[in-house]
Amino acid sequence: MKKLRLLTLLIAGPLLGLSACKKDTTPPETKPGVKLTANAELGNILVDENGMTLYFFSNDADGQSACTDGCLDNWPVFYSSTLEIGSGLDQNDFAVITRSDGKPQITYK
Repeated sequence: MKKLRLLTLLIAGPLLGLSACKKDTTPPETKPGVKLTANAELGNILVDENGMTLYFFSNDADGQSACTDGCLDNWPVFYSSTLEIGSGLDQNDFAVITRSDGKPQITYK
């Protein structure tokens, strides 16, 4: 009987240890890449996943960005290859354009 218990412990112990090492297949929770946030002065504004304000440039038109050279130093391009949007936003309001420098940029409406 002692041999049977010992054999059971020798087999069950490592199996229990291995089951504790099971890989978690739950996908990590993703933060939206773009979301709405309330601003006391402006109302709801678009921000990126780090809370940085996303700006509209009125010179952009017809799917072309007019922000080049020095403008890019102050207003970096926003782009994410897998854009997740927050609640209150419509995925169809976002698009990707190819800038004159060949780089992609996400646009809104």
